[in-house]
Amino acid sequence: MRFLRILPLFVTCFVVATLLSRCGQNFPSAPEGSFQKVYEILKKSNCNECHVQTAATWKEDKVFLDFATAKTAYKTLTSTTVMGPSSKNICKGVKNVTASNVEKSYMAAVLDDKIPQENFGGVKGCTPYTTHHTNTNLSDAQKSSIKKWISNGAKDD
Repeated sequence: MRFLRILPLFVTCFVVATLLSRCGQNFPSAPEGSFQKVYEILKKSNCNECHVQTAATWKEDKVFLDFATAKTAYKTLTSTTVMGPSSKNICKGVKNVTASNVEKSYMAAVLDDKIPQENFGGVKGCTPYTTHHTNTNLSDAQKSSIKKWISNGAKDD
């Protein structure tokens, strides 16, 4: 009977010891080519400094991409077209992300200068912003993960 009275103490100690043993370990990040990985990249690259509803880019330039949360990032990337003072008329109708088609996804073009830029998405005169190429400093692996996500259907996983 005495054992049953101290059993909760043993269980608690075991749980605490297990949790503490995992402190400081690097937990695996989201899989390459998943939206969760894309969102990790957006957050690490500080894209949310400009692309949230309270930022100047949102208010002044009318660039309606909201990266404040994974949910809003996914929604605005996959359901909006290019907007902004230098592109709204020239690139009108070009989707930010065209599922399964990197070559027509504006997001991929603004982040990777290896994607054809002239007459982007088949729209005459559409040229993605090149400032993103220099100020995001994305690694080739990060660019590859974003393109893989788009190529695989831009799923919300």
